[in-house]
Amino acid sequence: MSGDMPLSFVFASCPPAQVEPLLAALDDQEYSLPCSEHFRSPAVRCLPLGSDGTDAELDPGEIHDLYETLRRAAPQASFAVIGGASESGPGVLRMNHPRLGDFRTAVPSEDHPVSPLFSASQVLAILARDAHRPDAALRLHLALGRPWSRQFVNIGSGCLKAPSPRRTSPQQ
Repeated sequence: MSGDMPLSFVFASCPPAQVEPLLAALDDQEYSLPCSEHFRSPAVRCLPLGSDGTDAELDPGEIHDLYETLRRAAPQASFAVIGGASESGPGVLRMNHPRLGDFRTAVPSEDHPVSPLFSASQVLAILARDAHRPDAALRLHLALGRPWSRQFVNIGSGCLKAPSPRRTSPQQ
């Protein structure tokens, strides 16, 4: 039995200045995400928005390391790194959002890849801990990762181009 999980990414947004560092981090890890709009223009470097699966299979530790590498490269990007469920159990979901920060949990084997998985005992523990608070509903949404997941519901198509290096004219 293998503990390796199929790797996929979801990119929702990225500031223009962080597109190139994010692409460089993906290149360093030997992941290229082809853009359907610019596949005939190799000189254009861009980050495709939406979900992209890969042929890679990683163990959970490698998925967490890859996520942290991408997060350091583009902390203001909104993205997810998903290790799908494997023979050894549920998958791994790591989501980053510039205002919300980091979120991590498991993902089910046969669900949308950015839909978190929680056991009944985890949900009951959250409810028991926060039910008496006036902001209980908000705390439940945060604990269950709802604000992060909503970032990936209506991702537009297209890509984010990396700014091209500015050319300076030679001094005369």
